[in-house]
Amino acid sequence: MNKKNNKIKTYLITAFLLVGILYPSFFALAATFNNSPQDFATLRVTNYTRNPNCSNCWQTSVSADPGDIVSFAIYYHNTSNETANQTRIRVNLPSNSATYHTATAYLWASNAPTVSGSATVNLSSNQTLTFVPGSVRWYPNQSTSNSTPLPYGQDGSELFTSNGLNIGNIAPGWATQGSVVFWARVGNTPSGAAPTVSTYSASSISQNSATLNGSVNPNNSYTYVWFEYGTSQSLGYTVGYQSVGSGNSSVNVSYSLANLQPNTTYYYRMVGQNSYGTTYGNILSFTTSGSVIINGMAPTVTTLQATYIYQNSALLNGLVNPHSALTNAWFEWGTTPSLGRTTILQPMGAGNNNYNYSYALSGLVSNTTYYYRAVAQNSYGTTYGNILSFTTVGSNIIYQPSVISRPTTPSPTVIIRETVVSGERPVELAPSLDTPAPKAGDKVNLTVVYRNLSSKPITNSVLKIILPNEVSYVSSNPSYTSREGNLLIFNLGRVEARSQSSVNVEMIINRSVDKGTSLIFTAIFEYNDANNKFQTVSAYLTATVKEGISLFALVLSAFAGLFKTWWFDLLLGLIIGLLIYHFFIKKKKSEKEELEPVA
Repeated sequence: MNKKNNKIKTYLITAFLLVGILYPSFFALAATFNNSPQDFATLRVTNYTRNPNCSNCWQTSVSADPGDIVSFAIYYHNTSNETANQTRIRVNLPSNSATYHTATAYLWASNAPTVSGSATVNLSSNQTLTFVPGSVRWYPNQSTSNSTPLPYGQDGSELFTSNGLNIGNIAPGWATQGSVVFWARVGNTPSGAAPTVSTYSASSISQNSATLNGSVNPNNSYTYVWFEYGTSQSLGYTVGYQSVGSGNSSVNVSYSLANLQPNTTYYYRMVGQNSYGTTYGNILSFTTSGSVIINGMAPTVTTLQATYIYQNSALLNGLVNPHSALTNAWFEWGTTPSLGRTTILQPMGAGNNNYNYSYALSGLVSNTTYYYRAVAQNSYGTTYGNILSFTTVGSNIIYQPSVISRPTTPSPTVIIRETVVSGERPVELAPSLDTPAPKAGDKVNLTVVYRNLSSKPITNSVLKIILPNEVSYVSSNPSYTSREGNLLIFNLGRVEARSQSSVNVEMIINRSVDKGTSLIFTAIFEYNDANNKFQTVSAYLTATVKEGISLFALVLSAFAGLFKTWWFDLLLGLIIGLLIYHFFIKKKKSEKEELEPVA
């Protein structure tokens, strides 16, 4: 008997040890969402047409009439002690015509089980409920007034796909709770357009105040306007939110700013939004205690050939002349000549020379043609370059102008783009990885060294690091000032003369990345030189993944993910219990019955 009991114990201990070794996540606590009694409902709705900009009108059921805009909010709160990795949101919006529609939202992460919530729109007659493209807004980290651009180049339509909208890693705690909001229209979509917006020069400028001005045409759709402003072209503050009705003529709008700093330059623009989209006016500027207005013209811009074209990434290139007015530049791109996606804004200063700028695209599909163009904007207008195209390759081939090479495992390469640099070269960037040949699933460190080579300090320094889509940021002790998906922003302030420092970023290469995949890391350093002129320098680090993760490891990874769901744990427990019963208890009972004498 003791031998049999010991045998059973041995089998059980062995089974648990194997599970612990192969699937350590089985014994770990998974991340969880929205299970606090103080949490909002996972999905809420409000009638935006009847109650615009009402923060207390969210419910799980509302009434609406044909033509109304209803607004849905998907709420998330990581209530565990673990970071929720690659959090995703999906919405099921009924497409039929009915007197009521119940929408359902699903929220999950790679290490968190799915939670869901529903909200109902009650209608006065049979009507459809249709998503309004371009209406998706993300309000992370307790934000309620300023939305953050969607990460990873998404446009919001991903909400209605099986993979859902990816909002990245969500740290635990109340500070990181947030919501994703979108609009839906009741009934057929009438013809209309986004508002037309113009930013006007500021007025009544004093040491501590100024009046922002602009105009908007609602284009026959109920429209709201506001101003965005700040001490850099990134802006950052929102004021003056108000309705301008649904007319079809220009309406002048003003807002008085107070508590400003003297002798400081502020940047601002007007924004208008209706159910057809959001329109941003030009960014203008003023300086407290007097402003000098310089005559100028819209920037000139040229689209250049893309370089460093791999199977999954490419470097877009452009040329811009700001013509002495503060200018932003970016790229528009997509898989058709109609484009559809935009890169981040890159401040280009207010010089009067041609300056190169670039942007690294990642997460592309191999053997696919992409179209792109360079775009630049200042207070005098927006200029678009010609649309060019490139085709990603199907193997590890690097395309350069007039050069095609086939390296087996290319060494990491640093590409430098110096922009708006005059005179001596004051700043140097040196990005590097801690491994020259990273592998899928590896944790790697990106170090960006920045050096002030000049004899004078520089000020208002900002380092922007853009990680490729093929990696995930994992640092448990973030040092960035702000983050938008894979864009990390570090406000460095003053950098002394003849000094250097560095920023380190920890990340994991996604396990699904194939061998030969190219990773392009971007570092952009913006600052004011000793003459208080805006300058920027960019560095792009390319590296090639040496090995993809094995099929066996992928299978283990997939099963490890299942161990983080309660239903799979329950099923596994039942199976183990049945096996123990069948091979030990039942067998023991049968042996006992065989040994008992027959009456």
